Amino acid sequence: AAERHYRAATEGFGRLDRPVMSSICLGMVADFDEQAGDYPAAIRTLEAAIATNEELLGGFTGMLQARLGWVLLHDGQLERATTVYRCAVDAARRVRHTMALFQAQAGLAALHRFHGRDGDAVDAATEALALYEASAFPRFRNRIHPTADLRACAALCCEVLAVIAAERADHAQAATLLRRADGLRDGPCIA
Repeated sequence: AAERHYRAATEGFGRLDRPVMSSICLGMVADFDEQAGDYPAAIRTLEAAIATNEELLGGFTGMLQARLGWVLLHDGQLERATTVYRCAVDAARRVRHTMALFQAQAGLAALHRFHGRDGDAVDAATEALALYEASAFPRFRNRIHPTADLRACAALCCEVLAVIAAERADHAQAATLLRRADGLRDGPCIA
């Protein structure tokens, strides 16, 4: 029912020329699409929200870009995900948006690892985990499960670091990191 209402609200706010409310609703609609595994629809919706925010807010789109990077990563669009994540990092650093920086660095950690850039992967994952551990992220989030994506990004960082530790024969560290990743993935969804 919530999905139907958010889709209707998005359409209604568009007709009423209420772009900020439309952008907020687009973020939720993208979340529903992502949860359903419809990555192309989530990508289109996040791109529409980013375009709206670019026009209205003069470029503050770091969080939406970090989310778009995540969906692109899941959709297998690795080059595009890298570009979007780098834009998200730049935007997040400029305005000191720790949650966007955290999520973008987590995604970049995975992409660096995929391309064999282990030093860069360790740096990005370590920075992301430090932000995760130190930050009280903002409470308002237009997400179905407001903390699930944060835990998934932190778990991804632990897994990247674990794989690299295992390849360096630091098996105890790898096991510790994998247990931590499991704990993060199995945590409760807080609405």
